[in-house]
Amino acid sequence: MSRIKAFSIHLGISTIIFLILLFFIVFIWYPYPYFSTDGGWQGIRIVAGVDMVLGPLLTLIVFKSGKRGLKLDLTLIGLLQAAALAWGVLIVHDQRTALVVFANGGFYSLNGDQIWRAGEHAAAVAKAAKPVPGYAFERLPEDNKFLFKDKKLLSAEKRKILSIPVPLYLHGELYEAIDENNISLILARGLDMHKLVQDRKDDAEKLAGFLQAKNGKLEDYAFLPLRCRYADILLVLERKTGKVIDSLAIDPAPVFHF
Repeated sequence: MSRIKAFSIHLGISTIIFLILLFFIVFIWYPYPYFSTDGGWQGIRIVAGVDMVLGPLLTLIVFKSGKRGLKLDLTLIGLLQAAALAWGVLIVHDQRTALVVFANGGFYSLNGDQIWRAGEHAAAVAKAAKPVPGYAFERLPEDNKFLFKDKKLLSAEKRKILSIPVPLYLHGELYEAIDENNISLILARGLDMHKLVQDRKDDAEKLAGFLQAKNGKLEDYAFLPLRCRYADILLVLERKTGKVIDSLAIDPAPVFHF
């Protein structure tokens, strides 16, 4: 067997494995719109680098027909690639979009590590949520509303005095499934889209295109800010059903600050 043939076989096997993992990344771990905004592309790069480059490249370098100890070399390459791939997949899976929480006017995407930090109740809510990722609501205590509402205005000194231990949206003990008991509170926080797209031609065209595609009116939908790791966009909820039906690549910053 020639060096190129051995490389091609290894690359072919790696490609099959990559396509299987690609399916999980695109459709299960980082479904639309989270693939492009919450780390899907970065996950693919990790997996592709390990699976499509590391293993086949090492085979291309060390393979020589009739070489003494070749089987041992190829076995070690396979084990190295498998270990590196397992590490890469573990990272990509742990960083997946595990839950999307509505807190204080906006949605926040949470990965596996953040769910762990938010506590056991958050993990239970995420596990029970369907489809994946699920959506949750953080019900803030009435007597602490001023703290949550004005967190961006607190001075460093006040932050120290108040001892805020974790980001406000990671208070997992306050999570609850989105249902008829809280959906009206979420819909009421829909952004003023006229104000948001004012003097922003590209965003105005995106909004008009969405309404045309849905054959709906602006008042039929609530547009809520969504913070992901790599972009802030808008989630679109249908007011009639309260369901998330789409997203728009529009930055909510002009009218909403996380």
